[in-house]
Amino acid sequence: MPVLARYGLEPGFLFSLGRLNRRKNLERLLVAYGQLRSRVAPNIPLVIGGKADYGVREVLQRAKLSGDASGIRFVGLIPEGDLPAFYSGAAAFVYPSLFEGFGLPVLEAMASGTPVVTSNRAALPELTADAALAVDPESVEALTEALARIITDTDVAEDLRLRGLERSRQFTWAETAKRTLSVYGEALRGGRP
Repeated sequence: MPVLARYGLEPGFLFSLGRLNRRKNLERLLVAYGQLRSRVAPNIPLVIGGKADYGVREVLQRAKLSGDASGIRFVGLIPEGDLPAFYSGAAAFVYPSLFEGFGLPVLEAMASGTPVVTSNRAALPELTADAALAVDPESVEALTEALARIITDTDVAEDLRLRGLERSRQFTWAETAKRTLSVYGEALRGGRP
Protein backbone atom coordinates (compact mmCIF):
# COMPACT_ATOMS: atom_id res chain seq x y z
CA MET A 1 0.00 0.00 0.00
CA PRO A 2 1.71 3.19 -1.16
CA VAL A 3 -0.03 5.38 1.45
CA LEU A 4 1.17 3.24 4.34
CA ALA A 5 4.66 3.05 2.86
CA ARG A 6 4.88 6.85 3.06
CA TYR A 7 4.44 6.48 6.83
CA GLY A 8 6.89 3.59 7.04
CA LEU A 9 4.11 1.11 7.80
CA GLU A 10 3.08 -2.30 6.57
CA PRO A 11 -0.41 -3.83 6.96
CA GLY A 12 -1.16 -5.72 10.17
CA PHE A 13 -0.81 -3.04 12.86
CA LEU A 14 -3.19 -1.98 15.62
CA PHE A 15 -4.73 1.40 14.88
CA SER A 16 -6.23 4.07 17.12
CA LEU A 17 -7.47 7.44 15.93
CA GLY A 18 -8.80 10.53 17.65
CA ARG A 19 -7.75 13.66 19.44
CA LEU A 20 -4.87 12.85 21.73
CA ASN A 21 -6.46 13.70 25.07
CA ARG A 22 -7.31 12.07 28.39
CA ARG A 23 -10.88 11.23 27.35
CA LYS A 24 -9.61 8.86 24.66
CA ASN A 25 -8.02 6.69 27.37
CA LEU A 26 -4.71 6.32 25.57
CA GLU A 27 -2.72 5.81 28.75
CA ARG A 28 -4.57 2.56 29.48
CA LEU A 29 -4.30 1.58 25.84
CA LEU A 30 -0.53 1.93 26.05
CA VAL A 31 -0.40 -0.28 29.15
CA ALA A 32 -2.63 -2.88 27.45
CA TYR A 33 -0.43 -2.73 24.37
CA GLY A 34 2.65 -3.47 26.48
CA GLN A 35 0.90 -6.51 27.97
CA LEU A 36 -0.26 -7.67 24.56
CA ARG A 37 3.25 -7.48 23.13
CA SER A 38 4.74 -9.45 26.00
CA ARG A 39 2.04 -12.14 25.82
CA VAL A 40 1.12 -12.79 22.20
CA ALA A 41 2.20 -10.14 19.70
CA PRO A 42 5.79 -9.01 20.13
CA ASN A 43 6.09 -7.63 16.61
CA ILE A 44 2.78 -5.89 16.02
CA PRO A 45 3.00 -2.07 16.05
CA LEU A 46 0.45 0.27 17.60
CA VAL A 47 -0.23 3.24 15.34
CA ILE A 48 -1.91 6.25 16.95
CA GLY A 49 -3.21 9.05 14.78
CA GLY A 50 -4.76 12.34 15.78
CA LYS A 51 -4.23 15.92 16.77
CA ALA A 52 -2.56 16.72 20.10
CA ASP A 53 -5.01 17.97 22.73
CA TYR A 54 -5.21 18.38 26.51
CA GLY A 55 -3.46 15.70 28.53
CA VAL A 56 -1.25 14.69 25.62
CA ARG A 57 1.93 15.21 27.64
CA GLU A 58 0.92 12.39 30.00
CA VAL A 59 0.18 10.12 27.05
CA LEU A 60 3.53 10.82 25.43
CA GLN A 61 5.30 10.39 28.77
CA ARG A 62 3.62 6.99 29.23
CA ALA A 63 4.78 5.98 25.76
CA LYS A 64 8.37 7.00 26.53
CA LEU A 65 8.36 5.12 29.83
CA SER A 66 6.90 2.01 28.24
CA GLY A 67 9.30 -0.83 27.60
CA ASP A 68 7.48 -1.24 24.31
CA ALA A 69 7.90 2.32 23.05
CA SER A 70 9.67 1.07 19.92
CA GLY A 71 6.40 -0.47 18.74
CA ILE A 72 4.34 2.69 19.26
CA ARG A 73 4.03 5.08 16.33
CA PHE A 74 2.41 8.49 16.76
CA VAL A 75 1.68 9.68 13.21
CA GLY A 76 -0.14 12.93 14.04
CA LEU A 77 -3.12 14.26 12.16
CA ILE A 78 -3.83 11.96 9.21
CA PRO A 79 -5.19 13.58 6.03
CA GLU A 80 -8.70 12.37 5.23
CA GLY A 81 -7.55 10.89 1.92
CA ASP A 82 -5.04 8.66 3.75
CA LEU A 83 -7.49 7.29 6.33
CA PRO A 84 -8.92 4.44 4.21
CA ALA A 85 -5.42 2.94 3.90
CA PHE A 86 -4.95 3.08 7.68
CA TYR A 87 -8.32 1.47 8.39
CA SER A 88 -7.96 -1.27 5.79
CA GLY A 89 -4.32 -1.90 6.71
CA ALA A 90 -5.05 -2.41 10.39
CA ALA A 91 -5.40 -5.83 11.98
CA ALA A 92 -7.74 -4.15 14.49
CA PHE A 93 -9.03 -0.71 15.31
CA VAL A 94 -9.00 0.14 19.02
CA TYR A 95 -11.03 2.99 20.52
CA PRO A 96 -11.24 2.68 24.32
CA SER A 97 -12.79 6.12 24.88
CA LEU A 98 -14.09 6.97 28.36
CA PHE A 99 -16.85 9.16 26.90
CA GLU A 100 -18.02 9.60 23.36
CA GLY A 101 -20.95 11.40 21.77
CA PHE A 102 -20.98 9.18 18.67
CA GLY A 103 -17.63 7.66 17.64
CA LEU A 104 -17.28 8.29 13.91
CA PRO A 105 -13.83 6.60 13.71
CA VAL A 106 -15.44 3.38 15.00
CA LEU A 107 -18.07 3.52 12.26
CA GLU A 108 -15.40 4.26 9.64
CA ALA A 109 -13.34 1.28 10.82
CA MET A 110 -16.35 -1.04 10.67
CA ALA A 111 -17.23 0.24 7.19
CA SER A 112 -13.66 -0.60 6.14
CA GLY A 113 -14.02 -4.18 7.31
CA THR A 114 -11.64 -3.74 10.23
CA PRO A 115 -12.37 -5.62 13.49
CA VAL A 116 -13.04 -3.16 16.33
CA VAL A 117 -12.33 -3.13 20.05
CA THR A 118 -14.08 -0.27 21.80
CA SER A 119 -15.52 0.96 25.05
CA ASN A 120 -18.76 -0.34 26.52
CA ARG A 121 -19.72 3.20 27.58
CA ALA A 122 -21.71 6.17 26.33
CA ALA A 123 -22.86 5.97 22.70
CA LEU A 124 -20.38 3.30 21.62
CA PRO A 125 -22.37 0.14 22.54
CA GLU A 126 -25.42 1.51 20.72
CA LEU A 127 -23.29 2.38 17.70
CA THR A 128 -21.56 -1.00 17.44
CA ALA A 129 -24.33 -3.29 18.76
CA ASP A 130 -22.75 -6.78 18.51
CA ALA A 131 -20.34 -5.80 15.73
CA ALA A 132 -17.36 -5.03 18.00
CA LEU A 133 -15.71 -6.28 21.16
CA ALA A 134 -16.93 -3.75 23.74
CA VAL A 135 -14.95 -3.72 26.99
CA ASP A 136 -14.75 -1.77 30.23
CA PRO A 137 -12.38 1.05 29.23
CA GLU A 138 -10.96 1.22 32.75
CA SER A 139 -9.87 -2.42 32.65
CA VAL A 140 -6.45 -2.80 31.07
CA GLU A 141 -6.86 -6.56 31.30
CA ALA A 142 -10.17 -6.53 29.39
CA LEU A 143 -8.64 -4.35 26.69
CA THR A 144 -5.58 -6.61 26.43
CA GLU A 145 -7.74 -9.75 26.20
CA ALA A 146 -10.01 -8.29 23.51
CA LEU A 147 -7.04 -7.30 21.35
CA ALA A 148 -5.45 -10.71 21.88
CA ARG A 149 -8.66 -12.43 20.74
CA ILE A 150 -8.68 -10.54 17.46
CA ILE A 151 -4.98 -11.09 16.81
CA THR A 152 -4.86 -14.77 17.71
CA ASP A 153 -8.29 -16.01 16.58
CA THR A 154 -8.93 -15.54 12.87
CA ASP A 155 -12.54 -16.72 13.27
CA VAL A 156 -13.25 -13.95 15.79
CA ALA A 157 -11.55 -11.36 13.56
CA GLU A 158 -13.50 -12.48 10.49
CA ASP A 159 -16.80 -12.55 12.38
CA LEU A 160 -16.23 -9.01 13.66
CA ARG A 161 -15.19 -7.87 10.19
CA LEU A 162 -18.44 -9.15 8.66
CA ARG A 163 -20.62 -7.87 11.51
CA GLY A 164 -18.96 -4.47 11.32
CA LEU A 165 -19.58 -4.20 7.59
CA GLU A 166 -23.24 -5.13 8.09
CA ARG A 167 -23.71 -2.75 11.01
CA SER A 168 -22.07 0.17 9.22
CA ARG A 169 -24.56 -0.19 6.34
CA GLN A 170 -27.30 0.87 8.75
CA PHE A 171 -25.73 4.34 9.08
CA THR A 172 -26.46 6.11 5.83
CA TRP A 173 -27.45 9.71 5.17
CA ALA A 174 -30.79 8.48 3.80
CA GLU A 175 -31.50 6.59 7.02
CA THR A 176 -30.45 9.61 9.08
CA ALA A 177 -32.82 11.87 7.12
CA LYS A 178 -35.67 9.36 7.50
CA ARG A 179 -35.20 9.15 11.27
CA THR A 180 -34.84 12.92 11.61
CA LEU A 181 -38.12 13.45 9.74
CA SER A 182 -39.77 10.89 11.98
CA VAL A 183 -38.64 12.72 15.12
CA TYR A 184 -39.80 16.07 13.72
CA GLY A 185 -43.17 14.55 12.79
CA GLU A 186 -43.55 13.11 16.26
CA ALA A 187 -42.70 16.48 17.82
CA LEU A 188 -45.30 18.22 15.64
CA ARG A 189 -47.93 15.72 16.75
CA GLY A 190 -47.17 16.49 20.37
CA GLY A 191 -45.05 13.43 21.04
CA ARG A 192 -47.60 10.92 19.69
CA PRO A 193 -46.35 8.36 17.10
